[in-house]
Amino acid sequence: PSSYRIIRRTPGSRIVDSVSDISEITSFNIAKIHVIAPAGKLGIVAKAATTGGLPYVCDIEDSCPILGQIRLEDEIIAVDDEDVRKMTGIDLGKLLESKSERPERKI
Repeated sequence: PSSYRIIRRTPGSRIVDSVSDISEITSFNIAKIHVIAPAGKLGIVAKAATTGGLPYVCDIEDSCPILGQIRLEDEIIAVDDEDVRKMTGIDLGKLLESKSERPERKI
């Protein structure tokens, strides 16, 4: 199955920059979540922060099959265990689309 990892920041949290930081996220008011998405279009739009930050969810369509599990401003850090933290929003969108035929995807 495809997998996606999302970082959800809470007020006062900091940006996660390295894999070692990810293992320590609970101490910085950040939650790492995994979302299983079905095959097909996800209905999310991702952007990359202009200052080199993580790609994040900037729009979610009402028809999104993972609506309620994913939120605006969630930061996507991996797709199928592939690090996407340095990808542009366009490249991340292409990667997500290329995996749309898989039976499951984990975000």
